[in-house]
Amino acid sequence: MPVSKVPLRCFCKYFKNFAFFEFSSHTFLLNKKIRRIISNMKKAKEFGYEAMISEINLIMEKYSFVSVTGLCDSILGRTIPIISIGEGKTNVFYIGGEIASDALTPFLLMKFVRDISSLYSERASVFGFPVEYILKNYKFTVLPMLNPDGREYCIYGVDNANPIKDRLIAMNNGESDFKSWRGNARGVLLSCNYGVEETEYELEQEVGSLCNYLKYGLTPDMMFVFSGSIEQKDQIYYADGEVENKSAIALSQMSSIKRSFRKTEKPELLLADWAIANLNCRAFSIELEIPGRSGSIKNGMTEDFYFTKYAALRKLLFCSPLLSKIH
Repeated sequence: MPVSKVPLRCFCKYFKNFAFFEFSSHTFLLNKKIRRIISNMKKAKEFGYEAMISEINLIMEKYSFVSVTGLCDSILGRTIPIISIGEGKTNVFYIGGEIASDALTPFLLMKFVRDISSLYSERASVFGFPVEYILKNYKFTVLPMLNPDGREYCIYGVDNANPIKDRLIAMNNGESDFKSWRGNARGVLLSCNYGVEETEYELEQEVGSLCNYLKYGLTPDMMFVFSGSIEQKDQIYYADGEVENKSAIALSQMSSIKRSFRKTEKPELLLADWAIANLNCRAFSIELEIPGRSGSIKNGMTEDFYFTKYAALRKLLFCSPLLSKIH
């Protein structure tokens, strides 16, 4: 396959040892497919469902040890993929993309899947641990994008054929530009939909399927809920308890993100709160600030911003399973 050579110095700031690239003396060798993905990332805030599915297909073609299944179909018929890698008994669950306007966390989680897959195939080590050891003792289950319908609204707007288009525009303050949309296809904010079975509200399709999957299928040992928000500074939220506090300290040291204690409030539980209450697992919410007019970051979500965020979280993503040894 034809390749192009790019000087090492142009990329080493962000990409050293990342899965996008293969080293060859003083050059990177990029195949056409991967180069096209990087080109798409230059429009990072448009990272949506189709881009995610394309990347999953590329990963599946290249790495036979990665498995993909579907959680359910979204309201508008998009299959929500779940990616699994590793064979260990300790199961770590990563989830992102609950909020429609959040293109950051699906990108970060897909980048992690590519990264760990590449390093495993090369029998490489990361942060002092052989990746083969990590995947033999731990299993990563990754759901990059829970809200594909809302994400596509952000990129393409609401289709004229959508039967509730007028209602959605009204919910969007009368605007036809949905770049700041947060809800799902019906306008429901999924991140606040957990625990509503105790109220008069309806459990959304995506959330109901996820809760059933976590209760009766996966039963994770640890869970990390990633979300991007204009209003929120980077924070790691944890529940009360000595083990949780020790784990949060370690996560903060891995990522340089401040930790904060958050008290669980019913009935509107966040996913991490719901998991602690219903699954008896260690769960953390990791909120990341994304650029926006009302926030402190105003330069837009460039590829530099995305890859810098990944570099900051990389150790946490690879090494978080080791926290299961904290008691």
